[in-house]
Amino acid sequence: MVDADILSELLATRPDSQLFVGSACALPLRQESVAIVEGCPWIRLHVGGVQLKLALAVTSENWPSGSDLPSRLSLAHPDCLLVQHACLSGCAAVAAAPPPTSSGSRATCWQLWLPAAAAVFRHHYAARAAPRRAERALAAVRAIARLRTVSRHALRTLVWWRLEETPSADWAPKSATRHTLALLDALVAALRQRRLRCYFFPAVNVLAASPRATWRPAEQLDDADYAWDADAVEGYLRRLLNAASGLAGPLAPLPSWPGEEPPTSWQIVEEALAPKWAAAVRAVTPGAPTRSVTITRLRISPPRSYTL
Repeated sequence: MVDADILSELLATRPDSQLFVGSACALPLRQESVAIVEGCPWIRLHVGGVQLKLALAVTSENWPSGSDLPSRLSLAHPDCLLVQHACLSGCAAVAAAPPPTSSGSRATCWQLWLPAAAAVFRHHYAARAAPRRAERALAAVRAIARLRTVSRHALRTLVWWRLEETPSADWAPKSATRHTLALLDALVAALRQRRLRCYFFPAVNVLAASPRATWRPAEQLDDADYAWDADAVEGYLRRLLNAASGLAGPLAPLPSWPGEEPPTSWQIVEEALAPKWAAAVRAVTPGAPTRSVTITRLRISPPRSYTL
């Protein structure tokens, strides 16, 4: 089993250049350890204690025209090359049920997925980097607060928007806590508005398009579900404030962070290179034009007529 980005590279390889190496002996599986769960665009396959999702898709090497990436990012953005690489991974069309707001009579429609591009964003940062640590903290808060309408993809979307809107120098390894609090505030605002714009497609609402598979379908969600989740996140933020002020007891532990441990060599290099890279980008970014061009309008009179 491989990730989506590795699978896209394998499918793009010519048949005469493919080489697969595996174990000579297969693991015996009992029949009662395999269970297929239907009722969603994919087939959830439970093999022992592992859950797999199998989806039949039509892949394409082209990037969908409905996305505003990579044109949305300027060439001076630190993640410009990363976005360019992700947009070269293509897309996949998956048969899915039409949205509840559609007026057509079709029973199914095509849904565009970008699994390889999402995998490129997820695997770009190290496990101990601030973006990955903030994402793990959001996932822990989602489990503690038992959120009903927030999926893992919605949490990743919040982190991606935060990475795009903040300078790279603000993502030092010690800044994960500050970014986590800002992301929780953004999550509350999105739940109050019942909308979180997809990172790839402007017209897609992530909160409505990708609800948690363990909860109800998106067409059955109502205002009470989003309000319940928003109140739960706000309550957790109040508990954090009270715990920091000494007014409440300890909270459930979040994923372990280095804290006061001595910085490693990669942390020292990252903290030194991040501000230098930001300064280099500012140095090569062209400034506002200083010269003014004055446009003078010339009025040409019609030629005079002479009578002899």
